[in-house]
Amino acid sequence: MSRVHGVSDPSSNAPDSLESAEIFHLEAASPVRALGIAAIAAIAGAVLWVVSAVADLPLALAVLGAAMLIFAVSLALVAVLLARRLRTTVKIEPEQLTVTDGPDHRTVAWGDIYEVTLKGRRLTLGARSDSTLDLVIRNPRPMNDPRFRALVVSVQRHLDADRGYRPLI
Repeated sequence: MSRVHGVSDPSSNAPDSLESAEIFHLEAASPVRALGIAAIAAIAGAVLWVVSAVADLPLALAVLGAAMLIFAVSLALVAVLLARRLRTTVKIEPEQLTVTDGPDHRTVAWGDIYEVTLKGRRLTLGARSDSTLDLVIRNPRPMNDPRFRALVVSVQRHLDADRGYRPLI
């Protein structure tokens, strides 16, 4: 059984959750603001271009309108491409952790992780084996994102289980 996390799952603290795979999808927020700015710039650019042609206004206004249209299309493309690129999938299994970040796909066993650091929106897992460099999981959302917090808790539980740590109480 695998559990997919879109938001924090309160049942993820269940004891049997270490036996099944958990999948975390970390993705950037929708680029609504950038697309809104692009739409306004496109409308303003088109209006400037048409009005300058119809009303025999200076050529500079037509050039400004064309430049605004080019800016609007560029902004929209960059916003959509960055939002698609800022996606990370983390699959946590009882024996290993797999991180897929764009075309990169890396797997590390729990026993090979010697250090875990959380700095801002970046979770770094130091790996022992020479063939594997440190795994870095970037959170594209704010630091208090429930998906990322659930991921950190799951990593902590799996590392504790791998090392044989048990709750004291």
